[in-house]
Amino acid sequence: MIDMLSSRTAPGAASPVPGTASGMASADPEVTAILPRQPKTVSDTGLEPRLVCALVLKTLHATGRAPLPLLAGKLRLSISVLREVLNGLGNEQQVEVAWSGDSDIDVQYQLTAIGQRAALASLAECRYIGPTPVTLGAYRTMVERQSLRQPQARRATPAELAAVLADDCLDAAQRELLGAALHAQRPLLLHGPTGSGKTTLARKLGRLLPGAVALPYAILVEGKIVRMHDPLLHPAPLPIGRQQEERRSCDARWAICQRPLVHVGAELDPACWRCARIRTAAPAMRRHSCKPTTASSSSMTRAASAVPWPRCWPAG
Repeated sequence: MIDMLSSRTAPGAASPVPGTASGMASADPEVTAILPRQPKTVSDTGLEPRLVCALVLKTLHATGRAPLPLLAGKLRLSISVLREVLNGLGNEQQVEVAWSGDSDIDVQYQLTAIGQRAALASLAECRYIGPTPVTLGAYRTMVERQSLRQPQARRATPAELAAVLADDCLDAAQRELLGAALHAQRPLLLHGPTGSGKTTLARKLGRLLPGAVALPYAILVEGKIVRMHDPLLHPAPLPIGRQQEERRSCDARWAICQRPLVHVGAELDPACWRCARIRTAAPAMRRHSCKPTTASSSSMTRAASAVPWPRCWPAG
């Protein structure tokens, strides 16, 4: 039985893990600082106008008459971007103003008969209704900027590791080995017999993953919208109020959440394990005569770090 612990920010089989030893990540100003600025025009979103128009039509079809702030919240777009889109749809007689108040924002929109047909055509092409996606390139850039392998990334301290492992019966040598692996900020492979506490240890080590990260609600991949954010797997850090106050000028298509922990467990037979120890890479396991498990498709790196880690750790 093996457990793989990865420090990459990735969706999928992600388990929400607290970002601090106390069990809750706080809103990190550094995360807010790396968020893109709020798009002011459709071109600023990096998306084709046709896709944004289709999302607006489908949202209006699902909600019926909708105020402008409600559309902005559902689509995670600024008022200026929505006005640009709605004005264009209005010129095509697909959207009309259902009601207007005293202010420019106090406006409600609804679909016309032409807009209803256009919305149904968009739904037949793609059923997705939700926040506006970001481009795949923007997502890749954000992942690289938030990687724990960056030189400026924060490392765990001896005191933090000791606090997390306070209830475990680990000797000093084992803690030093774990500390060296964590200091390298690389994937960590825990192996041992069933019931030896690998999963529990992996989850505790996940508490040392620092801070919060930015994750898009959805991304656009080869013309397809992929939903990324799951509130159950990506809980928001605290305090929420201050975080929202600081994010008013940032791109609302990105959510700030606790850093996810990718947790994969699988069985390896002795032949596969020997192959993994010799070559320490998943491609070698795929060439093995025995059938690899799902874990063999992931990057497998030795837990022992090549980075020297003295007993006197960095204070930061």
